[in-house]
Amino acid sequence: MLLRRLQHRKCVAECCRHVRAPPAEPSSRCRLSTLAASAHPDYSSSGDERPSCAPSEIVQKTSCVPSEIVQKRSCAPREFVQKRSCALSSARVVQNLQCLKRRPDVALAYFKDTESVGFSHALSTYAEIIGILSSLGQSRMLFSLFREIVSLTTGGGGPEILPLMNHLKRTCTASDSLVFATNCLFTAYITCYDAQDTIGLIGELCRLGVVPSVWACNVLLKFAAERGGSETVLSAYDQMKLLRLTLDARALGIITRSLFREKKADTAFEVWAEMIVSGAKPDASGYLSFLTGLCDCGKIDLAYAILQEIIREGIQVDAMAYNKVMGGLCKEMRLEEAEKLLENKIRLGFTPGIYGYSYLIQSYSKEGNILKVLDHYQAMVSHGLKTDRRIVSYLLQCFTKVGMASHVTEHFQKFRDSGVHLDGVLYNIAMDAYCKLGNMDEAVKLLAQMKTDGLAPDRIHYTCLINGYCLKGDIPNAQQVFEEMLKANVKPDVVTYKVLASGFCRSGLVTEVFDLLDHMQDQGLEPNSLIYGDGFRKRNGEEKGRQRKVVGSEGRKDREVTAAGNSSLQIDEAPSMHVCMECESTVEHDRKSQLRGRDGFRKSNGEEEGKERKAVGSEAQKDREVTAAGKSSPQLDVALSMHVPTECESTVEHERKSQHRESEWSKES
Repeated sequence: MLLRRLQHRKCVAECCRHVRAPPAEPSSRCRLSTLAASAHPDYSSSGDERPSCAPSEIVQKTSCVPSEIVQKRSCAPREFVQKRSCALSSARVVQNLQCLKRRPDVALAYFKDTESVGFSHALSTYAEIIGILSSLGQSRMLFSLFREIVSLTTGGGGPEILPLMNHLKRTCTASDSLVFATNCLFTAYITCYDAQDTIGLIGELCRLGVVPSVWACNVLLKFAAERGGSETVLSAYDQMKLLRLTLDARALGIITRSLFREKKADTAFEVWAEMIVSGAKPDASGYLSFLTGLCDCGKIDLAYAILQEIIREGIQVDAMAYNKVMGGLCKEMRLEEAEKLLENKIRLGFTPGIYGYSYLIQSYSKEGNILKVLDHYQAMVSHGLKTDRRIVSYLLQCFTKVGMASHVTEHFQKFRDSGVHLDGVLYNIAMDAYCKLGNMDEAVKLLAQMKTDGLAPDRIHYTCLINGYCLKGDIPNAQQVFEEMLKANVKPDVVTYKVLASGFCRSGLVTEVFDLLDHMQDQGLEPNSLIYGDGFRKRNGEEKGRQRKVVGSEGRKDREVTAAGNSSLQIDEAPSMHVCMECESTVEHDRKSQLRGRDGFRKSNGEEEGKERKAVGSEAQKDREVTAAGKSSPQLDVALSMHVPTECESTVEHERKSQHRESEWSKES
């Protein structure tokens, strides 16, 4: 009997619990709109979360007859909701929210559903729900709420931010909750306003006594750096400095990085010095970021000085900081300082990485200092560092620079046998060395080995082989490599044509040079002065002997006619005198000019000499067209206009320039 009574009481209580909250009209905002309409939260039957501060009105409503509530379901639920919303007040909503402070999700749903039934919240209700969410650390809910508040404030329908935060400051009992709420406010504010407006908000809050946290300051600085640039970041920093806000090492990194991105290294250093004095203590990553920025902006001296000061003070920094400064020193070829820095790094217990040795080996390779290159390479190997293809490239290039082609091939074979991954650059260096040694068979084998290893030869590799064959005078094989290059769909460049044209000229194949120029233009490339120079230097060389014999007699005749003032004969005879001016030294020309002065040439004849020089170009072109066996093509006209020296250029100087151009190509290849 007792058991039946207990079961009966349980059923009645369960029934009353289900009918306690009469249904309201379904809301699209939240499924708990019934809770808002009844102004009574739904508690569990255990009684653990039952509020001790329930209003008397709510307690009376729980004693209503269930049949009456059921009857209301069948009549007008909207009228019931309106009746309940009219009965709500700010004090009542605050009281109900306090009863729900252990359930923040239900409290927020209740807060929003009261708006759906027409209730207008006051500062007290906003402050209460903000306090509940911030005290429990509900950052997502609080961010969503603040974003709605900020959006409503922008549209003129919500509470003002400053009065709300002032009310929250007066009613909030825990300082941590106020700080948490302020952080969420800044996070929401930057989604609706720009950086300048957010900077202004900081000043207004500080005047109210609501001090933003270090975290909020960092959020604002990061937002300013992303949206406004370094000027906006500096504006925010000046405002925070004026308000005497505390900034940490992270803020220092945000400010200096934004300045380094715009190459304002001097300003970044000033900010760095100010914040260090004010108490900011960068960590290892902060020092690395700052030194990297200085090096990227070219302030190597400043970075080196700061790193030395860090070493003296015993501050621990990342090993990469040493590498960054070493890279900057090597870029300026301050190699002794870079070596000392590497020694300090090893002395302080850091394991020397491959980057430090790579910088030194590369720089000494550019200088051609093979002894230093080998010393640092051996030191790198002694520390157990693995050799990669970059180190191999620097080593082989240094051997090439000092003319040790045999060592290039020897070390190439050694590294290939040791399993080092070889790329196309290394194959090209080795092929060039074999070509310089005249071992074309090995050079061709390397080209085949490249294809076997899955590497596609480019125009540099083919040009290297063509140059090797041309140096040996093996023109047929050079032409064969050129044809293979075309079949492989590798487009030759100007250097390739220049190398092949030089080979043709050295072998006396002038006709093939002009055919090559035609092929070059068919490929869409314009021959430059280097290619034309090689072609016409050979052809003009055949005429030098004959022209030199003509110069003496015709030159005397020209001077006699000039002295007599016969301008027509000057024009006729000028080409025979000046056609081989490139073969006449400047010193000899000056000596003859002095003789003409002693023989009676006066200042009045200077004008006549100017006319003679103007006529040289066209007359010389005609003379070369005749010597070229009637080959009057646009190529020939352009070449003559480019290479007939209208001013007195010595043969030695002309040949020196040709050799200089040859050396430039060898550097490019």
